[in-house]
Amino acid sequence: MLTKTSLLVSIYLLLTTASCHRAGTDRILDEAERLLNRDPERALSILDSIVQDEMPGRKYKARFALLHSAALDKNHIDILNDSIIAPAARWYRRHGTAEEKLKTWYYLGRIRQNAGDPDAAMECFAKAERHVGHAKDRLQTGMLYSAKAFIYEQLYCIEEAMANTVTASENYLAAKDTSRYVNAVLNICYDCLSIEDYENAEKWLSAIWPRMEDMTDAQKSGCYVVALHTVHSKGKDTGPLITEYLESIRDSSEINWIELAYAYENAGDYEKGIEAL
Repeated sequence: MLTKTSLLVSIYLLLTTASCHRAGTDRILDEAERLLNRDPERALSILDSIVQDEMPGRKYKARFALLHSAALDKNHIDILNDSIIAPAARWYRRHGTAEEKLKTWYYLGRIRQNAGDPDAAMECFAKAERHVGHAKDRLQTGMLYSAKAFIYEQLYCIEEAMANTVTASENYLAAKDTSRYVNAVLNICYDCLSIEDYENAEKWLSAIWPRMEDMTDAQKSGCYVVALHTVHSKGKDTGPLITEYLESIRDSSEINWIELAYAYENAGDYEKGIEAL
């Protein structure tokens, strides 16, 4: 039979063990979250090493579910049902910060997108957008608007797509994510070209042209493609720009040879156009 002292000791040990377990879980989840954007593969590896049944409560299971869903998405592993994110969806409907609610609805939307249901995806994104005003995570907000823009582009709603991509670009810039900012601005340029709005395409291109040294070859290639179209729209000689394009891209597989053939055709150099094709 337990004495009063031994009972108190047992309770103390249980509480101490539970507290240590929670602290240990927090450290692991914090590390996974820290690596999500920088090294998503490692973040997923950390999360996969966790035994979910040993999570110390619904709050921790919800956070794990959200981080796991994010890590899978960032590793381009498409999930088609909400079984993984379900604990997060249940918990963050009534609990959590604006960031956690925004992310939960965003990743639910991504799952609906993967499953080929853009309408359901957009409903989730709209619910995520309700929390933007109170969320401080500008990167996640940018990702939300990029996802909305993608659906609008699929529906050929170019104006809506552009408006959302502009908002995404502003958030990426505020988050100091240069790569995503450049990609967003390039998408705006492409939309401008699709409606033959060369003036605005040139304006947006000028916003990222000074960042050329920090770009990947794929991004540089995109910039030159837009520039070739805008220069041609003014009736100017594209020859010097074509030369610069070829000299600036180290990886020839990133050159858009179809667009280059089109540029050669505009310049009247049909032989090189055929060569490009």
